[in-house]
Amino acid sequence: MEKRGWIKGFAIALAIITFVLVILGLAFFYYATHFMFGKSEPIKVPGIPVPTTPSDPYLSFKSDILLKIGESEIIEIGFYCSATGTCENAKPQIIDCIGPEGSKIDLNESGITFNAIEDNVKSHQNIGYRATLSASNQTQSGNYICKIKVDDSKNPGQEWAKSKQIILTIE
Repeated sequence: MEKRGWIKGFAIALAIITFVLVILGLAFFYYATHFMFGKSEPIKVPGIPVPTTPSDPYLSFKSDILLKIGESEIIEIGFYCSATGTCENAKPQIIDCIGPEGSKIDLNESGITFNAIEDNVKSHQNIGYRATLSASNQTQSGNYICKIKVDDSKNPGQEWAKSKQIILTIE
């Protein structure tokens, strides 16, 4: 009888220890995977004013901008170089705009200016730009649909170039 009691006690203790270890393993697995894959937050890199996000991994900025005639606005742009080599002379610029009348406008004549610096971005690295967007006194008020593109400023049309639409409201 005594041997059976000892075996039962050992079996119960072994079952409890196994149960506790399984629970601890599951909890570790849950928190490890939640930490690694469960969050959908911006990729934060020091010095990037507008970080790229999982939904927009290559180019990010505020897509609706209000600009008063005769004033300037700072636009923060996040860019991720997806190329296998360096993204040479990467520079954000406005490439197309449709004016308040619904037709394409000539940016040189519109009074809208966009200034940013170019930079060499290493492969699979982020960079943050701070560009200025201005509307001179000759700019017509209304809504503009424009496209901002980050491309090689000296040799445009690179395969790594990215563009995104922006709505510009000028008052």
